[in-house]
Amino acid sequence: MIPKIIEQPRLLLAGVVNCGKDVRDVDIHGLWNVYMQSESKIENRIDGSWYELHVGDKQGNGIYSVLAGVQIEQIGELPIEVSLRIIPAGTYAHFIHCMKDGGFKDVFAQIDIWAKESQTAVKNFGLQLYGRDFDPNNKNSILHIYIPVNA
Repeated sequence: MIPKIIEQPRLLLAGVVNCGKDVRDVDIHGLWNVYMQSESKIENRIDGSWYELHVGDKQGNGIYSVLAGVQIEQIGELPIEVSLRIIPAGTYAHFIHCMKDGGFKDVFAQIDIWAKESQTAVKNFGLQLYGRDFDPNNKNSILHIYIPVNA
């Protein structure tokens, strides 16, 4: 799996957040269910651009966080349960993964191998875009993964 290295503009994401010691401690499916209850109240949302933001624990605090949400055009009123995250512009490795080629665990193992073999330094977070070409019930769904890299 070889990514395309791209320059990504700054993104504004609005969504709900949950944390755990690692990704296995976060009920991501449940997080999306909570998000869906608030989605219609999020102003300036860009339909067709749902994201998961995963923030790892490089600081050793034992906290891994996941945001499930949507890209917004500009900051407006947000429901109290919705958090805002500003994703910095920068250089990203863009991976395109077809779900028929393996599940989530497989793709992230391949990304880790790519980073080690290419000696690419990655930052402490990553984005998964669930666009209009993603349907969880379709094995031909496409998942876009953006990993920030040190340029």
